[in-house]
Amino acid sequence: MKRSKRIETLDARPVNLDGYINEWPEMGFVAMSSPYDPKPSVRVEDGKIMELDGKPR
Repeated sequence: MKRSKRIETLDARPVNLDGYINEWPEMGFVAMSSPYDPKPSVRVEDGKIMELDGKPR
């Protein structure tokens, strides 16, 4: 079946030409388990979280 000109035009738009990028930890493009992720931690005092992943409240 022949494709219409309208569909060909829509498919050629830049938004439809996006691709995938490989993991790139230095730029933050990692889905999970980046080498730059902070070590998980939590510190609770009097029912309040005072520190999370090494960062104070």
